[in-house]
Amino acid sequence: MSDDDLSTGDPNLRLDLWAPVLFALHVTVALAFVPLYPLHVFDTDLLAYFVFFRDWATGTGALHGLDYFFQPKPLLVFTLGPLGNVHTAVACTSVATGLLGAAVYLVGRDSFGRTVGILWSLALLLDPSRTFLTLKSSADLYLTALVFVSIWLLIAGRFTLAAACVLLAALIKPVALPCALQFLLVPAPIHRRLAYAALPALALPATLLGNHLLLGSALDPGQYLAQFAALRDTTGISPGEVIHFALWTQLVDTRFVSTAPLGALGLLMWLAADRTRLTHPLFLLPLLVLGGYLALSVATPYMPFFRFFWVLEVWFLGYLMFAIVSIGRLVGGAGSRLAAAATALMLLFLVDDSLTQYARYRDHYALPMERNMEFVQAAADTLARERRGGEVVLAPLAFQSYLMWTAPPGTPDTVVLSAEAAARHGLKSPPPWILDVPAGYVSDPARALVDGLEATATYEPRLANGPAALLRLTPP
Repeated sequence: MSDDDLSTGDPNLRLDLWAPVLFALHVTVALAFVPLYPLHVFDTDLLAYFVFFRDWATGTGALHGLDYFFQPKPLLVFTLGPLGNVHTAVACTSVATGLLGAAVYLVGRDSFGRTVGILWSLALLLDPSRTFLTLKSSADLYLTALVFVSIWLLIAGRFTLAAACVLLAALIKPVALPCALQFLLVPAPIHRRLAYAALPALALPATLLGNHLLLGSALDPGQYLAQFAALRDTTGISPGEVIHFALWTQLVDTRFVSTAPLGALGLLMWLAADRTRLTHPLFLLPLLVLGGYLALSVATPYMPFFRFFWVLEVWFLGYLMFAIVSIGRLVGGAGSRLAAAATALMLLFLVDDSLTQYARYRDHYALPMERNMEFVQAAADTLARERRGGEVVLAPLAFQSYLMWTAPPGTPDTVVLSAEAAARHGLKSPPPWILDVPAGYVSDPARALVDGLEATATYEPRLANGPAALLRLTPP
């Protein structure tokens, strides 16, 4: 049977009732969080996709060479960018979340058994990162969804479709390119394996072309990574630190605080049962994404974020669920009440880890971000009424793309200047407007620059809420 034959007779491609049910459940839960955090959808990166696409579509080139918070992901710029609406974008991302939930079930079903597949997908619903990455239409959520769809297609022997998914993942983030190595291990003639592995490599010239169209230079993203690391007063992360951050700081020290040993045990149990699983796509593909981040740390410094390695969280969660179910069955026997009780007890620790992380994120980031965005929206309305054409607004990087996107039609993108870029390059004169939101600054020099401007020039507050203020320069 050809690897492109999608016959329903292939048991590896069977889509049982649980797949669409879990897909619908993930989509429903994702959309249910939108009214709880209504301003989270105004994410910096998503709004930057809109700005980049508009800049390209109108041919203005205003963003070429601009110091920016964000590196454009060509696939998302040219798919989400034309939408121009955050709620339409989050609806699309909710569908991607549903695909991830279904793919996780299918991978779990075919690798661990149906019970583990169902529990793995349901446990993913409790993952706070899944919730907030969906609200933000995060590139890392799309990448993770594509990686797990690729894993399922590889297990099913659909290698061309799997390679196409890896290509799409690499068009979002080139760190997915090492996943092409997986296709050199598939059971196929060597010329077919080479062809499968070559397909994702098409992402490299496509990404360079996208960077040229959006930034004016194919290699600007490399400069961006180094510049952003410099803004944070750091030299970037080393390869050894990447491994420590992704596998220890994120998985053990932060996400699975009380259950990490179970995940490690599940991984060892699964590999020990069959040594050939060392080349299994479920084991190898997420680690190849980590390899992409390792290679990136060698090529250029960058600041790590937990969302970068979320694919490893989802991967580790599968082995954790496998260990819980296996231990439950060992204690009480398959299908017994004792096994169910033991499994439920261990699941409580996982639920506790998830709720603890959710509360931490909600209190320290989500709710403050909602309050800040509420003020920034009011400030944008004031600017629309009172700012004269061409007047520069100095703002934190975190809100630069929002002010660009919501500016009146015809307003040049360059009249919104990030405080971080101004701190690095200096200012010729005090800007006419300052959006001062202390929580939004990426670097201490940016905060100091704004404080210095407020001390040496005369600014009139046009809007204020606690420490946040919109300031207008008064004539001498």
